[in-house]
Amino acid sequence: MTTIVRGLLKLNWRSFQRLRASGLRRRTATIPADLESLERRALLSSGSATQSTFLSPRLARSAAVDVFVAERAARENALRARADGLANADPILGQRLTKLAQAREMQAAQTQDPASPRRFGVAVQRDIVYRNDGGHAVTLDLYRPVGPVPPGGWPAIVAFPGGGWRWASKKDYGQQVGGLASFGYVVAVADYTYGSATPGTKVWPVDFEDVRDAVRWVRGTADWIGVDPNRIAAMGVSSGAYMANMLGTYPDGPVSAEQLPPNPTAAGAPDGVSARVQAVVDFYGPTDMPLLWQEAVRTRPNINTFLGGTPDQFPGRYLAASPDQFVSHDDPPFLIFQGSNDPTVPPDQSQLLAAKLQNAGVPYRLMMLQGYAHGFPINMPAFNLTPDVLTFLDEALNGKPITG
Repeated sequence: MTTIVRGLLKLNWRSFQRLRASGLRRRTATIPADLESLERRALLSSGSATQSTFLSPRLARSAAVDVFVAERAARENALRARADGLANADPILGQRLTKLAQAREMQAAQTQDPASPRRFGVAVQRDIVYRNDGGHAVTLDLYRPVGPVPPGGWPAIVAFPGGGWRWASKKDYGQQVGGLASFGYVVAVADYTYGSATPGTKVWPVDFEDVRDAVRWVRGTADWIGVDPNRIAAMGVSSGAYMANMLGTYPDGPVSAEQLPPNPTAAGAPDGVSARVQAVVDFYGPTDMPLLWQEAVRTRPNINTFLGGTPDQFPGRYLAASPDQFVSHDDPPFLIFQGSNDPTVPPDQSQLLAAKLQNAGVPYRLMMLQGYAHGFPINMPAFNLTPDVLTFLDEALNGKPITG
């Protein structure tokens, strides 16, 4: 009899432990949603939100809000308050919440540049027309730090999405780079004219004229948007990085679309507002168009509808559209990211640009990511490149030596 009773007690105790563990797992699984809903309520009640709503980055992506990145101190205080409250009712769950909040703080400390802490909320204005040529309107989204404009204005980043010169989304790319505004940059993410998939059609040089006007718009509206017109960087991925490379190397003045000008490295005179930039951040952008056609077979259809044909058909046009042809001593510093296993824009495209920059005496930093292919973002979960970008921009736009 005693043995039976002990067996029942043991069984009941094990059942109780399993049920308790199951309940803890269910409650633990709801922690992220609880925390983010708490963030939303706490921020709205505290008055931290300046235009509509400040949300955590995951909620910002899912809700597609126009104002995001809450003040970090408010989030931390809300999390701690929630953890303290739950600790009184359920010590185990409270401890889990506290550890989760601490882990978030540690992760943020590891992924941001200590010299450039995340201090600002970000306000977004979408679909601003920056160029309207013959009824063809091209737009950009503007991400600005929330707070007083510093003396002289914020530094600016004009960023361009990639998509093989055919398709892109400034809104999608803005989700990658718009958060740089929280470090004290005005970020303009600009669309430009995209090509079709029809062979024989072309968008060169209209798309390049678009991105030049994007820089001119930022510089020309510097007082209105709170920008320092002498501290503008160009940034992009893939074909968007191609545009950034062209902005970094092409002189002011008219575009020679069908052949190289007599002196492609000569300094030009701006027609009104200058389109030159003071720094370039290049994520695997093409630089030598004839070579790209030869070595990247999978990219040829996109090159064809960018330039309207093959190098044999338009040899002068291919050279005229190659950023490496215009590298000169007065070009701005470059930060170049390249995957070593990229079949779309092979590594020698970036290596060739780096060699020409070095020969011209232009400061640059080439980061070759071993094993990476085409298309990696700035903020990969396992390898966040944001600190490298912030360090470079601080150096390039403030006259400091380029490290690395």
